[in-house]
Amino acid sequence: MPRIAFAIFVALLTAQALADEPAAGAPEIAIIHYNQLDKGKLEGTAKKISFIPITGLPGQTPLLKLTNKMPGQRKVLVRILDLKEPEYDLYIDTNADGIKKYYSSPPRGNAPDLPDNSVYFAGVRKREDLESGILLTFPASHIPPELSDYLSRLKARGLAGAARYQQAKKEADGSLCLAVMKGVARWVENLEMNDERVRTVNVIVVPAGRSFSVAGSGIVPPPENFEAMVMGIGNAVQAARSDVVKRVKNPVYRFDTLDAITPIDFKLTVSGAAAPGNKLFVQAFLTNWTDREVTGKVRLNVPSDWTVSEIASSVDMQGYSKRSIAKFSVAIPKNTTQKTANISADADLNVEDVEVKLQASPSK
Repeated sequence: MPRIAFAIFVALLTAQALADEPAAGAPEIAIIHYNQLDKGKLEGTAKKISFIPITGLPGQTPLLKLTNKMPGQRKVLVRILDLKEPEYDLYIDTNADGIKKYYSSPPRGNAPDLPDNSVYFAGVRKREDLESGILLTFPASHIPPELSDYLSRLKARGLAGAARYQQAKKEADGSLCLAVMKGVARWVENLEMNDERVRTVNVIVVPAGRSFSVAGSGIVPPPENFEAMVMGIGNAVQAARSDVVKRVKNPVYRFDTLDAITPIDFKLTVSGAAAPGNKLFVQAFLTNWTDREVTGKVRLNVPSDWTVSEIASSVDMQGYSKRSIAKFSVAIPKNTTQKTANISADADLNVEDVEVKLQASPSK
């Protein structure tokens, strides 16, 4: 290819790449094709936006659910293409500042509190306006990043523990432990579900002046006290720990359940060869993934004729992601009768007056 032609080719590619990128400061763009909702496809430059169109039965008005999969607040220009009518009534369940709108429709008799869609009315828009785009503000997650990490660990451990205790549910203690671990996991799942509702902007477009029936269950907002629910999860889990201590008599079940609902990493490393006459350096690493203060002590378990010197054995972790390291020196006598290095550690911990016991062995 001649040099001039090649230079032109490169320039064209560069120009196209720049054209595909949004201008600095410009909002991200999400494009919905209204005549292709069954495909559930979202086009444009907006990343990490999930799109779930609920089309419902024939004659029902589709509900367009767009969920922010990023933790922070963001603005996205949503363009709705392939509309047919000249004007549409627009309904959005989120204000321009990212605050959710809440309906108020007192129940009548035994009837449920159904959404009053008029609360979400955002005005009449021409088809060209909807095609050009409506600027939506997606709310940020109401769950802080540190708490989100704690909750994800809590849910995983709770579900894993519940799976282990399926066989023990016929015993009173086993049934109680199973209920606690499943219950804690469900609390987290409920918070995650409602946080997704917080981060979801629901949109309805209806030909101007027409009555409509929304597909599915309609717009379901998060609870108005959701922020209080988020901040209260830590106290609820701590109360569950205290309940386990009071009600579970079997110590193995009790400490296993407390371990499951108290995410703390406990790892042991050994430096040196476990041979007669040698010295070993042992470290126990603890990381607190809870939202509570954790204190306590680490004990090293070695063969009876070995000598352990504590360098540092106290644990003091003042909240989430805080760490403690316990250190020990171990002397192995030349005439030891132990031919294998059976080393382990116990951590006797206190989580706001709840005793938690953990065990660790050196990783292979």
